[in-house]
Amino acid sequence: LSQLDDAGKGAYGIREAFLFVLMTLPGRLEDLLPMTVLLAGMISLGMLADRAELLAMEASGMSVLRISAPVLGACLVIMFIFAAASELVIPGLESRARSMRMQALASGRITVVRHGFWARVKDAIVHVENSAEGGAAYGVEVYEFEHDSSALKSFMQARRAVIGNGRWVLGDVKKKVVSDSRVVTKHMPEAVIQGLMNRRQVAALSMPPDALSTPELLRYIDALRHSGQNARHYSLALWQKIMRPFTTVAMAFLALTFVFGPVREKGAGYRVVVGSFVGLFFYFAHELVVHTGTLLDVPPVVVAAVPAAAVGFAAAIRWDRMECS
Repeated sequence: LSQLDDAGKGAYGIREAFLFVLMTLPGRLEDLLPMTVLLAGMISLGMLADRAELLAMEASGMSVLRISAPVLGACLVIMFIFAAASELVIPGLESRARSMRMQALASGRITVVRHGFWARVKDAIVHVENSAEGGAAYGVEVYEFEHDSSALKSFMQARRAVIGNGRWVLGDVKKKVVSDSRVVTKHMPEAVIQGLMNRRQVAALSMPPDALSTPELLRYIDALRHSGQNARHYSLALWQKIMRPFTTVAMAFLALTFVFGPVREKGAGYRVVVGSFVGLFFYFAHELVVHTGTLLDVPPVVVAAVPAAAVGFAAAIRWDRMECS
């Protein structure tokens, strides 16, 4: 529905909107992985409990962990699949989706590549190798042409740029000016260009941190730190990617406590409702922790570890109570 707001702009129609959502769907599913595992575990084992099959297994001498092994094994398989997808599939799909969307909206004046983009703005062509949140760009090249002509007027190459409302401040600039069949090279610590894309447009072309692979996140973090920029969002995305498997395993164990615990006599509908509420509570609590940690400048590793630790602690307490009951 949010993509339909842009339908009709340029060549971006209903078909392109559906394609964009379809191509970004794997990344959205990855965000829902912990909640999916929670519900899947509760439903699959809950069906066995409803037919008294769990009771028969326990009566035959099977331990709770032995009964739960297939669920935990399936959880590990799903984790492996999504871990591989987050490194090999999701970044490429996100890049293609954004390239398709921006080319349609801009009627072909913008081309998004895996690491950056090309854009035609009036009489200039801009190439950005990397762009980050907060209006930062790196590896910037600007080709200026004569008006109504294909003759190259100047070429600027900058290591970095700070983007405002159509105002680009380039740093560490090398400029080549073509005049009278001669090329004059200048080195400048700073240069200002007006009339280019604003910060919001460049942000729309940037890959979100959570859609990048681990090597790309490490490269972005290193580039931002070397240029004196804040790399917090990319560091947080990296640690969230590392912690997601632990959160998923903790969710799987939490699901077991709802099946073997005091609510095993409850119906399937009750367990689904409880699991849904637990999943939603986890999602909103996770978002609250992330935003609060950002405001208080808490280290990203701590912010990313809190949800996994909280779910693991809750699962351990419920497991202990289940063993005692």
